[in-house]
Amino acid sequence: MKTSPPGVLAGIVAAIALAAPALGAPANVTVRVEGTSATLVPETAVTTTTTPVLRDGHDCSGTSALGALDAVTAGA
Repeated sequence: MKTSPPGVLAGIVAAIALAAPALGAPANVTVRVEGTSATLVPETAVTTTTTPVLRDGHDCSGTSALGALDAVTAGA
């Protein structure tokens, strides 16, 4: 059986522990929506939130790409 050095395992555990809180954290992002022949939403800066986005009975994290799009379009 092949084993990994303890430092490798510790590094992986540390990376996961440090990355986990950042996955759901609000972020400053820039959104632009392009249609087939024109820009539908010009480049716009927005800060995502942790408030879920609810559409058609489904929800998505407010920190996701959908959350950013929802913030830019005010849910339209």
